[in-house]
Amino acid sequence: MDLKSIVILFACLFSATVIGSRFFDPVKYAGMNEADFLYEDNADMSTPIYPYKTAWTDVIFPVDHFSYTNADRFKLKYLYDDSTYKPGAPIFFYAGNEGSIEGFANNTGIVWDLAKTFNAMVVFAEHRFYGATQPYGNSTISYSTISKLGYLTSAQALADYAMFLPWFKQKWNLAQNTPVVVFGGSYGGMLATWFRLRYPALTVGAWASSAPVTYFHNAGVPVGAFDEVVKNTFTTSGCNLQQLNRAFQAMTEMGKTDAGRQSLTNIFKINSKTPLKTESDVAALKLYLQGGMEYMAMTDYPYPTSFLNPMPAWPVKTGCNNFGASVQSNTDDISYLQGLLSLTNVYFNSSGQAPTICLNSALCGGDVNGGLDSGNPDGWDFQECTEIIIEMCSLGWPNDFFDSDCNNDTFLQFQYNLCTNIYGSIGWTPSFLREDAVKQEYGWDFSKATNILFTNGALDPWSAGGVNAGTPGIGGSNGDPSRGIYNYKVDGSAHHLDLRQPASCDPSSVISVRFQAVQIITCWINSSAPNCPFQPYALPAFSNMDPNTNCSYLPLGGYPWGQVLPTPTTTSTVSTSTNPSSKNIPQSSTTQPSSTPTGTPATPTANPSSTNTPQSSTQSSAATLKFTVRSVILLLFSFVASI
Repeated sequence: MDLKSIVILFACLFSATVIGSRFFDPVKYAGMNEADFLYEDNADMSTPIYPYKTAWTDVIFPVDHFSYTNADRFKLKYLYDDSTYKPGAPIFFYAGNEGSIEGFANNTGIVWDLAKTFNAMVVFAEHRFYGATQPYGNSTISYSTISKLGYLTSAQALADYAMFLPWFKQKWNLAQNTPVVVFGGSYGGMLATWFRLRYPALTVGAWASSAPVTYFHNAGVPVGAFDEVVKNTFTTSGCNLQQLNRAFQAMTEMGKTDAGRQSLTNIFKINSKTPLKTESDVAALKLYLQGGMEYMAMTDYPYPTSFLNPMPAWPVKTGCNNFGASVQSNTDDISYLQGLLSLTNVYFNSSGQAPTICLNSALCGGDVNGGLDSGNPDGWDFQECTEIIIEMCSLGWPNDFFDSDCNNDTFLQFQYNLCTNIYGSIGWTPSFLREDAVKQEYGWDFSKATNILFTNGALDPWSAGGVNAGTPGIGGSNGDPSRGIYNYKVDGSAHHLDLRQPASCDPSSVISVRFQAVQIITCWINSSAPNCPFQPYALPAFSNMDPNTNCSYLPLGGYPWGQVLPTPTTTSTVSTSTNPSSKNIPQSSTTQPSSTPTGTPATPTANPSSTNTPQSSTQSSAATLKFTVRSVILLLFSFVASI
């Protein structure tokens, strides 16, 4: 049986519920059913809860914004909070992505934090066909036919948001020129970017975090880039690349015999309901472990989380430590495989309470460890079968330590087979898969774009598909401040960590990028301010992954988080050093003076004797205390519900 056949078999084994889960934003699953209470009362750091209100539009939206042949209409669900709002201040709008909107609201803490700083109105809008916003009443009916599900597209969702914002302003008696800043993480970051491109008159700017807007056909991103970053994240966290590769190779060799498969069953404690009878079953086990490692890299946060499964702070480093402790000076394959189990258990079984590994929870019921089979993907797999064609494969050694599952030549055929398996029964055919849809709809040349802040975490595999210095129109490593375009690669940051609630153990690089984001947003809201456009400066280096057992969320409105702008220099050019142009430094103050317009925070600057290095997270806390082998294992975001 060839590898493609194995993957298709594995797709059937895992069922359609996990197709596309790799690109699911892990945070989308967190805190969606919690009662409303403030994050200070919530001991779980993965799900801070904010005091939003739930509402539905009293205007009906067309299912099809772009034709006059469909009269179907629906209402859109949204969350809002006006507790910090003051007249004249901006709207902070989150472009909902692939999941229930509550998950994103609970995991995009920076929006709530900065709302207090800017006196902003907060709004989170739910994406059509996700959560409760089902155009045809419920997901069963909405997903029942291609003629209905075909209206699940990014362009239709953006048109919903474009209709929503003027309606919301009118409902709240806000001036139609009230500035709107769009936020989004992962797919939501893609939407924030595309909303800015498609409807620039409706917003003053967009913060797009962990947005793989170039991870598409002919955009120049290698198909193996995602898992290459996974490899790098594990390597920089202390794992030995050759040893990990050996562990996976040992699984391949042992999977060729009955005796070897029995050894693997014993080592990995495989549930008797999903036995390892064939080589394809062993391939399924490897994909299962690979998916866990990919999620560990995506959510390699400095504090404990529990998006899909509970994990400790810096889970990748913890896993690498476990692997190294198991291997030590041993040279036998069994030790390497036991080390791999110990590593992946950081994701699948950190509590140590799960008795077995189950490759299909539908067969195992409650007798199962944490897995990737985490619920209905809510239509994301359909978007991956139509317009969001992210070309991603594992390539194997030396690109990564997984099996090679596809390449540039075989990717589309694999996708056709997978999508036919899922949607063939309701009329899907390969003609529905349009690999150039994103290029034709939005493109990835940002030469004409204005006011977009791109942030990507260096630990995050999705950073491989984010913009970089060579992306057309980005303007180099820092962006082009003259057009309000900014580009930050954030060391020590995983999947949209910068959009989460500030915490006492955040890396200094993340603290700095949030601080600079405030300056950028200030200039977007008031472009005529004398200190605009803001000139970016280098983020602090990152090296420390030691867990902070006393980590806690910081109080909302904590800006400037112990930060100050570096001492200004006389240069007026974009700087990659820690000394930005003096003419771009906002007014010096630690409190907002009465002359500052509503919604515009004051910016503290360094006195002549201060250093140019932003304070560390410790100092800040002291101040206040596939898609690939996958599709099968595949955004969480959705997207996090993060961000």
